[in-house]
Amino acid sequence: MCGLAILPFLAGLARVRGDADMPVRRQLVLQYIQAAIVIACSVYFGLKAAAATGLARSVTEGWRDGVPALDGGALLFLFAGVLGAGLVCVVDHVAFLRRSKELRESLAAVTNLPLPVKLLAAVYGGIAEELIMRLGLFSLFAWAIQAMQGGETLSVASLWSVNIVISLLFVAGHLPAMAAVAPLTMQNGVRVLILNFPLSLLFGYCYYAFGLEAAMLTHMAASMTLQLASEL
Repeated sequence: MCGLAILPFLAGLARVRGDADMPVRRQLVLQYIQAAIVIACSVYFGLKAAAATGLARSVTEGWRDGVPALDGGALLFLFAGVLGAGLVCVVDHVAFLRRSKELRESLAAVTNLPLPVKLLAAVYGGIAEELIMRLGLFSLFAWAIQAMQGGETLSVASLWSVNIVISLLFVAGHLPAMAAVAPLTMQNGVRVLILNFPLSLLFGYCYYAFGLEAAMLTHMAASMTLQLASEL
């Protein structure tokens, strides 16, 4: 379902860019297969690592054990995502978009896509990227550190170290998307860092402190806020 949600966005971007190396339909099929494999592997290995490290908190576990899940309620995490993305949008506008007409024109390939298509892409980001980055990679890194420490419970410092590493990988994962619509200059690379690194730290904190669904809600709210802001 996540793979299907991102396909309209990828199709629109491919048509705007006029990709000719491969038919759009074939590109989408390959993208879908790739997403399915990566998500499946992330869930399989991530669930094992999360259970071993105590990171496997979830809403469904709360229902089973009668323990309240999503401490503070879902609205808290939605608000955190909106607030975090709002602050990032202000920095982006002041530091980058307002100063570069060339950047605004390059990003038009994305910003001019229909809003429903962009919101579907935000759903993909909130679910699929959290399954991959937090449930998958975060849990595996945490498990590796715990194993090196002889199975001791991870400290807050260790969890934040993992969070920082995963957030840097999160930034690196968004560089190809930037390169697809604009030259990957130093300025644009810094923009990708500023747009993604602080939000990824927020998602990672929500994951290890409150559970996977909290990270998903926060990420989805942030992504939708960014997409809505692109309409302004």
